[in-house]
Amino acid sequence: MDDMESTMRIPARREGREPRAEAAEDLIERLAEAIAQRVSPPIPLQVDLWSAEEIAAYLKVGRRQVLERYAPLPGFPRAIRLPAPGGGQGHPRWRAAEVIAWAERHKEGARGRRGRPREEG
Repeated sequence: MDDMESTMRIPARREGREPRAEAAEDLIERLAEAIAQRVSPPIPLQVDLWSAEEIAAYLKVGRRQVLERYAPLPGFPRAIRLPAPGGGQGHPRWRAAEVIAWAERHKEGARGRRGRPREEG
Protein backbone atom coordinates (compact mmCIF):
# COMPACT_ATOMS: atom_id res chain seq x y z
CA MET A 1 0.00 0.00 0.00
CA ASP A 2 1.53 3.38 -0.98
CA ASP A 3 1.51 6.58 1.11
CA MET A 4 -1.57 8.03 -0.60
CA GLU A 5 -3.62 4.87 -0.02
CA SER A 6 -2.64 4.73 3.63
CA THR A 7 -3.49 8.44 3.93
CA MET A 8 -6.97 7.87 2.55
CA ARG A 9 -7.97 4.87 4.70
CA ILE A 10 -10.94 5.53 6.93
CA PRO A 11 -9.89 5.29 10.59
CA ALA A 12 -11.54 3.26 13.35
CA ARG A 13 -14.25 4.85 15.50
CA ARG A 14 -13.26 7.10 18.39
CA GLU A 15 -15.20 7.26 21.62
CA GLY A 16 -18.39 9.37 21.58
CA ARG A 17 -18.38 10.57 17.96
CA GLU A 18 -20.41 9.64 14.94
CA PRO A 19 -18.24 7.23 12.89
CA ARG A 20 -18.91 8.88 9.53
CA ALA A 21 -18.30 12.43 10.76
CA GLU A 22 -15.13 11.35 12.52
CA ALA A 23 -13.91 9.45 9.47
CA ALA A 24 -14.61 12.41 7.21
CA GLU A 25 -12.75 14.84 9.50
CA ASP A 26 -9.75 12.53 9.75
CA LEU A 27 -9.70 11.93 6.00
CA ILE A 28 -9.87 15.67 5.27
CA GLU A 29 -7.04 16.34 7.72
CA ARG A 30 -4.84 13.64 6.17
CA LEU A 31 -5.60 14.83 2.64
CA ALA A 32 -4.71 18.40 3.60
CA GLU A 33 -1.39 17.20 5.05
CA ALA A 34 -0.63 15.14 1.93
CA ILE A 35 -1.40 18.08 -0.36
CA ALA A 36 0.71 20.45 1.75
CA GLN A 37 3.70 18.10 1.45
CA ARG A 38 3.40 18.04 -2.35
CA VAL A 39 2.84 21.76 -2.95
CA SER A 40 5.92 23.92 -3.38
CA PRO A 41 6.01 27.17 -1.43
CA PRO A 42 5.45 30.21 -3.66
CA ILE A 43 8.47 32.21 -4.77
CA PRO A 44 8.41 35.72 -3.23
CA LEU A 45 7.44 38.41 -5.75
CA GLN A 46 10.64 40.33 -5.00
CA VAL A 47 12.74 37.58 -6.61
CA ASP A 48 10.26 35.79 -8.91
CA LEU A 49 10.85 36.03 -12.66
CA TRP A 50 7.76 36.19 -14.88
CA SER A 51 7.37 35.08 -18.47
CA ALA A 52 5.35 37.05 -21.00
CA GLU A 53 2.48 34.62 -20.33
CA GLU A 54 2.55 35.32 -16.59
CA ILE A 55 2.65 39.08 -17.19
CA ALA A 56 -0.27 38.72 -19.61
CA ALA A 57 -2.26 36.83 -16.96
CA TYR A 58 -1.46 39.52 -14.37
CA LEU A 59 -2.43 42.37 -16.71
CA LYS A 60 -5.38 40.40 -18.13
CA VAL A 61 -4.21 40.85 -21.71
CA GLY A 62 -2.76 38.53 -24.34
CA ARG A 63 0.88 37.40 -24.48
CA ARG A 64 1.32 39.11 -27.83
CA GLN A 65 0.15 42.43 -26.38
CA VAL A 66 2.79 42.16 -23.65
CA LEU A 67 5.58 41.45 -26.14
CA GLU A 68 4.54 43.89 -28.86
CA ARG A 69 2.90 46.75 -26.98
CA TYR A 70 4.17 46.93 -23.40
CA ALA A 71 7.68 45.42 -23.39
CA PRO A 72 9.04 47.93 -25.97
CA LEU A 73 7.83 50.95 -23.96
CA PRO A 74 10.65 53.06 -22.49
CA GLY A 75 9.40 52.77 -18.89
CA PHE A 76 8.68 49.04 -18.97
CA PRO A 77 11.15 46.93 -16.92
CA ARG A 78 14.09 45.52 -18.83
CA ALA A 79 13.97 41.82 -19.63
CA ILE A 80 16.42 39.27 -18.28
CA ARG A 81 17.57 36.68 -20.82
CA LEU A 82 19.34 33.68 -19.39
CA PRO A 83 21.74 31.77 -21.64
CA ALA A 84 20.23 28.94 -23.67
CA PRO A 85 21.93 25.53 -24.05
CA GLY A 86 22.87 26.18 -27.70
CA GLY A 87 24.77 29.33 -26.81
CA GLY A 88 21.95 31.74 -27.67
CA GLN A 89 19.61 33.57 -25.37
CA GLY A 90 16.56 32.12 -23.72
CA HIS A 91 13.08 33.56 -23.57
CA PRO A 92 12.76 36.93 -21.84
CA ARG A 93 11.84 37.03 -18.17
CA TRP A 94 10.98 40.06 -16.04
CA ARG A 95 11.17 40.64 -12.30
CA ALA A 96 7.60 40.30 -11.02
CA ALA A 97 8.02 43.15 -8.50
CA GLU A 98 9.20 45.53 -11.25
CA VAL A 99 6.27 44.66 -13.52
CA ILE A 100 3.81 45.18 -10.66
CA ALA A 101 5.43 48.54 -9.80
CA TRP A 102 5.26 49.58 -13.47
CA ALA A 103 1.55 48.71 -13.62
CA GLU A 104 0.86 50.56 -10.36
CA ARG A 105 2.47 53.71 -11.79
CA HIS A 106 -0.23 53.70 -14.45
CA LYS A 107 -3.19 54.05 -12.13
CA GLU A 108 -5.59 56.77 -13.16
CA GLY A 109 -4.57 59.99 -11.48
CA ALA A 110 -1.07 58.70 -10.65
CA ARG A 111 1.71 61.28 -10.75
CA GLY A 112 3.71 61.21 -13.95
CA ARG A 113 1.00 59.35 -15.84
CA ARG A 114 0.83 60.49 -19.43
CA GLY A 115 -1.76 60.04 -22.06
CA ARG A 116 -4.70 61.73 -23.64
CA PRO A 117 -6.90 63.50 -21.07
CA ARG A 118 -10.31 61.99 -20.58
CA GLU A 119 -13.28 63.89 -21.87
CA GLU A 120 -15.53 65.40 -19.23
CA GLY A 121 -19.19 64.67 -19.21
